Amino acid sequence: MSAPLGPDTEPVGILQNANYPHGLRFTGDDRQILVADAGSPLLHVYDRDAGWSGSRMPSRSVAVLDDETFGRGRASVEEGGPKGLDIDRSNSVVAVTCEEQTLAFFSLASITGRPAAALEPDLTCL
Repeated sequence: MSAPLGPDTEPVGILQNANYPHGLRFTGDDRQILVADAGSPLLHVYDRDAGWSGSRMPSRSVAVLDDETFGRGRASVEEGGPKGLDIDRSNSVVAVTCEEQTLAFFSLASITGRPAAALEPDLTCL
């Protein structure tokens, strides 16, 4: 946020293995990013570690569409998977949407693999 951004700006961080990212959300504690990959039936989870700079692979990838639903949306390699995602205000529910599955809900803990108590925001730094 300190330098102006433009088409030639180099990325500070790169999230790999999300070939057609369509939705992105940080968890409430800012420790993970969830990415909806429209070219697969998956949500990818990336961990912050010491910061968001550098290149990283997903720590976890979770299927949010079954094979049949994903297949119905495969008009091209860029289609069929989740396109939208959000995390509710309680930081406990993930909502996912795509053309073939209007709306589906998952517990955030089931997506991130972290217990719900560990997903609470750390308010001591505020």
